[in-house]
Amino acid sequence: MLAEAPLSSLRGADAPKLVVKSANVLVRASRISGRVVLAVTNVKTIARIEGMNGNVSVAPASVTKAITALYALDVLGANHRFRTRLIATGNITGGVVQGALILVGGGSPMLTTDDLAEIASQLKAAGITKVKGKFLVYDCALPRVKTTDKDQTVHAGYSPAGRGIALNYNRIQFEWRHKSGQYSTTMDARTAKYRQDVAMAKMKIANRSSPVFIYADKGGADNWSVTGGALGGGGARWLPLRKPAFYAADVFATMAGAQASDCNL
Repeated sequence: MLAEAPLSSLRGADAPKLVVKSANVLVRASRISGRVVLAVTNVKTIARIEGMNGNVSVAPASVTKAITALYALDVLGANHRFRTRLIATGNITGGVVQGALILVGGGSPMLTTDDLAEIASQLKAAGITKVKGKFLVYDCALPRVKTTDKDQTVHAGYSPAGRGIALNYNRIQFEWRHKSGQYSTTMDARTAKYRQDVAMAKMKIANRSSPVFIYADKGGADNWSVTGGALGGGGARWLPLRKPAFYAADVFATMAGAQASDCNL
């Protein structure tokens, strides 16, 4: 998600001056546990200012995503756009697509339910009222990744599957409410504007002590169960998606009024 860093300081004009200390001093003063490896570089000159344990091999911190972004800017360019398209395999006659309608994922990392709603409205504006063939999803623009980090817990929302189409960062919102001794749950593709329920992800309340969440791939759907004792009176949380194409197809099919299915083209 975007950090939305401020363009100017949030500190008042009368605020005391910041005293800049070396990274080594800050690390020692923090008494942080474990081994710390760091490098401080001048972003303009690329000159190394200081470092710590530079000859030690450790797992990189998450800030390495900045290097990925720099590589993408260098290779793809700042004007590159990842396109999500609709393709018809047949002619359009009287507002009817004579073949299949394919939602083609282009690897966009920012695709949301709002965007699919806009595509559906464009479909309507083009006069398309019916699809004679199937509604398909092409998700092969990128290799299939089952989970971002296999060492994370199964319910970690930041460790979803990866594929050529990614909706809402491949996360789904699980919400629960407790009333009259019973829980009601929903699974939806939520944004600030929409709260689109989906059928490809299901949740069951289980009577067990642990684990809190269990995931199973059954019947082409994401099947979850959660320990009832861990829920409390109500709440919501993001869960990872394991079937990104089914997720996008489910949401778009509902919005466009089409019959959806997945495909491997």
